[in-house]
Amino acid sequence: MKENKRPNFIERLRSLSDGWLLGMVLVIALVHGLIYVAIIPPWQHYDEPRHFEVAWLTAHHEGIPGPEDYDADMSLAVIESMIESDFYASPKFYPDLESGDQIRITGYSQLDEPAFYYLLASLPMRFLDPQDVETQLYAGRMVSLVFYLLTVLAAWGTTRELTRPGSAFRWLVPLTVGLIPAFTDLMTALNNDAAAVAVMSLFLWGSVRLLKRGFSWLTALAVILLTGLAVFTKSTVLIAVPLLVFVLLLVIIPERWRWVIWPVSALALVGVALLGIMSGDASGWARNTFQQSSTRLETTEAVLGEAAFQVVGAPENEDLYQVWLGQILPPETSRSLHGEVVTIGAWIWASEPVEIMAPRLQIYPGLQNESRRLVVDENPQFFAYHVELNRGTNRVWLFLSPFEEQVEQPVKVFMDGILLLRGEYPIPALPVYDDADGLTGEWDGIPFKNLLRNPSAEDSWIRLRSWVDRLGWRVFPEPFKVTPSVILYTLLDWQTGADYYWGSAANLFRTFWAKFGWGNVPLLGHKPYRPLAAAAALGIIGFVIYIFARRRTFPWDIAFIFLFVILIVCGFAMIRGPGLLFGRVAPFYPVARYVYPSIVPMVILLVTGWVALTRLPVRWMKASRPYLLIIFVLIFLALDIYAIVSILTYYS
Repeated sequence: MKENKRPNFIERLRSLSDGWLLGMVLVIALVHGLIYVAIIPPWQHYDEPRHFEVAWLTAHHEGIPGPEDYDADMSLAVIESMIESDFYASPKFYPDLESGDQIRITGYSQLDEPAFYYLLASLPMRFLDPQDVETQLYAGRMVSLVFYLLTVLAAWGTTRELTRPGSAFRWLVPLTVGLIPAFTDLMTALNNDAAAVAVMSLFLWGSVRLLKRGFSWLTALAVILLTGLAVFTKSTVLIAVPLLVFVLLLVIIPERWRWVIWPVSALALVGVALLGIMSGDASGWARNTFQQSSTRLETTEAVLGEAAFQVVGAPENEDLYQVWLGQILPPETSRSLHGEVVTIGAWIWASEPVEIMAPRLQIYPGLQNESRRLVVDENPQFFAYHVELNRGTNRVWLFLSPFEEQVEQPVKVFMDGILLLRGEYPIPALPVYDDADGLTGEWDGIPFKNLLRNPSAEDSWIRLRSWVDRLGWRVFPEPFKVTPSVILYTLLDWQTGADYYWGSAANLFRTFWAKFGWGNVPLLGHKPYRPLAAAAALGIIGFVIYIFARRRTFPWDIAFIFLFVILIVCGFAMIRGPGLLFGRVAPFYPVARYVYPSIVPMVILLVTGWVALTRLPVRWMKASRPYLLIIFVLIFLALDIYAIVSILTYYS
């Protein structure tokens, strides 16, 4: 008689109902989340002190707090708690508690953020002692923990809509979401990112349900409600608004006509892009101005060649902090100038007599800002001056920023043949350029080589229209507020932007998996992120293999929506910091909290790839696939233990 084979672990999991599987995953996520609530010291999350301030004011003051609201006693209590918790690296950074001035909590104000998260985070605080700020902090973290569990639930629900009963994906995807260390760290912080990620994840669940099951009033209303919550939660999830329209169109339009939506949507996106782009700006120079005219002007008055720079001072620029065109010198060039004398010069004229500032050199360290006040008229005149750079200089910028203050009437300033030269050239003499490009020449018989690119505006590239810059200026939050044209510059001038974007991608990757606190707590060990990078690469490769194998039955509509969410969310994360390359002491590299709204699509992609790759050893080595999945889970548990040890070691 044939002996009955005992079911293995995976088969037993498959025999469980979805409810039991979900319960097990949520319990694991709950325990994991509680560990992070406990082990991260007070205030050691991104902007947690200032997020706490908003939640506290919501709990203990009447109404929703505004940008000017302030509570001196609470601020003092938080600062004292931060000192007791070793928040500051050294006592020399302690705020002066005896100054008599208003004591402000460290970090950027969050008082202008939407209210949804803070209304919920404030609920448990209302029943606690207002001055026991640490207890209230942990109460707020517990509210974030609920959003963390909702995100895990959304990962389960989304996967359930895409898979058959008994599929391992139904527990692998939500379990993976719940076991990513850095994600758990963020989602248990007092921070509105927790609500934003949960709302977006639930929105995607509802959207997938609509697409898979067809239109349902209940599901449609839930998705619409979640879109509204996204608007009142955080700007990082505003993508839900256009996505809602797209999903409803896909659901409402009869299936035989749905294919029309894709080319129409693609044409609409291309059309909007073309409406916002034109040509004519001087290449190699960023523009921070709302002027409608190009920064490159073809004119017969040009001293060199056929074109000159054009900077327009006008009341329309009143919202900008300063009107300028700017160029970043390559890092190796900047470092080579430390301690040296340089000569700055240019041919300058204007549409009318006006007092302006000469081209401005900004230098770090020391934040030297060097310029000279000039009076110009309608006739081109040559101006020059010398600057001695600091020792240790490693970053240099040149700005064409002629207007110190807002002008009442429009005035145009023109510049040509701009020079930034190594050495001290005789100012009374005039330079003689070799050609219209202004890159080389002689000055009083001394050869020179210009350190600037396109210094006479002879070359042009694309630009954004002024309405795009105005819109972007309003949308970008502090301290990232720049015109989109400045970001476009870093994309077009790869010599300037390459290091930044590579650094941003690396930081996003590390903080996505296992970098904690304020992004300052890494994993222990030497190059610990390389195995994670290899694992992510394998997941992407496996996903491509899976698509190729299932190309005829693959749910392309949902896949494109997921891909759209990932690209847009990650794209906006990447462009948060490039504007700060101009004049900031150090580059700002974005962290993964800005990409976590796409956590569910990302994990589905990676888990699909990993599971697809497990079929290769099954076929080639006769390995047992269930045990490969068990190894997959054990690897994540090992990563979590490694992360917890790293955190405890750092803070001890």
